[in-house]
Amino acid sequence: MESVKIHYCYILSAEQQDFLRNKKYKIDRTDCFLQLAELTVRERMLVPINKTQQLEILPGQVMIDNTRLAKLWGLDRKTASKVLNAMENLGIISSQKIGENRLHTLHAVSGWYIGGCFHYNDFRTMRIAGSRQLFPAPVPPAKVFSTEAENTPTTDGESRQTVGNNPSNNTAGNVFSFDCKNINSSDPLSSNTVVGKSDNNNSATNAPSDSISHQPSTHQSPSDESST
Repeated sequence: MESVKIHYCYILSAEQQDFLRNKKYKIDRTDCFLQLAELTVRERMLVPINKTQQLEILPGQVMIDNTRLAKLWGLDRKTASKVLNAMENLGIISSQKIGENRLHTLHAVSGWYIGGCFHYNDFRTMRIAGSRQLFPAPVPPAKVFSTEAENTPTTDGESRQTVGNNPSNNTAGNVFSFDCKNINSSDPLSSNTVVGKSDNNNSATNAPSDSISHQPSTHQSPSDESST
């Protein structure tokens, strides 16, 4: 069966683009960003963070600790943290700390063409009503759900508590929220450039223009859009 073709669409300001192009200290910042973008989920997920809790991850987000990310990027942990902080200060991403992990939201990812159908990233950089300026969309506090524990008999007749693996059955209980780091919306992004990437052939894709308000998460490809 032929795999579904996915194109990644990005929107970057001139300042953000210059930062990613810069290869100071021989760090390929563009590659770091693209690898982080490729880790983002494209549909809502519940991911276990311990034996009794699950974290909700929304489209455009990825949960990863700095140690794993540094290894992926081929950098030491301190340098990886500096790259992340710079991306956050520029509005490319925003982050929330969840235990030992971090939940990153990628605002520079405007959406994805999946099988010819465009899916918006609700947290993308977009235009605010009545303004020509673009800002990263606000991110709600992360939600952590407590899971239901079941008594499972062991071979010796005793019982023990286990946590089920079905997300639909594991969202009962208390919901905990983690505050997201505030984005300074008083700093407007400069003129924006749209670029695209295909996970199959690295061909360019033009992202559709953002509207004033949030769009539905799934749309048919506009007739004036093209992807390769």
